[in-house]
Amino acid sequence: MKDYFYDIFSRYENDILSVQWDKKEGYIDYLAQTFYYVSHSSRIMSIVAGHLPEKHEETHKAILKHASEERGHQFAALKDLERLGAKIDQYPEHPETRMFWEPQYYKAQFSPLDFYGYALMLEGTAVLAGRKILEKVEPAHGTKACGFLRLHCEEDPAHLDMLFNLFNKYNESELIGIRNNCHQSFKAYYNMLRVTLGESAKKEGDQNAA
Repeated sequence: MKDYFYDIFSRYENDILSVQWDKKEGYIDYLAQTFYYVSHSSRIMSIVAGHLPEKHEETHKAILKHASEERGHQFAALKDLERLGAKIDQYPEHPETRMFWEPQYYKAQFSPLDFYGYALMLEGTAVLAGRKILEKVEPAHGTKACGFLRLHCEEDPAHLDMLFNLFNKYNESELIGIRNNCHQSFKAYYNMLRVTLGESAKKEGDQNAA
């Protein structure tokens, strides 16, 4: 699974890093959308835990622990947004954001191990791209507006190692579902970034030019 993940990440890395992280309006919108999707993380994980079969007892325990660690992380994104002088109700949730997290409720109920493709995409991207994103965001928006990104740069390496250790215990048919969801999640995540840090940021640039 490591080889698979590094390969799929390499296909999206440039796209993720190339959006306009330095544009204030786009970054605020990104933080708002992050607040929305992260609000579902521990809830989805709890559903996954409840639907795992007994043979995956180790995974059941691991995801309950992970869910407790993720609980409330959306408020780190909210604080960053507010430190930039914005209010969450000024930034409604985009359809692309719902398209990112909503399928995970289906996975959680009907194919719970598949959820780990979504988790792998998020945790792995934070580990492999998080520092590079921070190097773009901190000079543009200030250290105080980077709490969410910094939190996940610090915590997610341990989570990623945990995921790969769990994957060693799954059979090939189980891993196929995880891979498929990982690829789907990368595509959906980039679509969300494109709308926030691409299109929203472009609007700011157009206004400045005018």
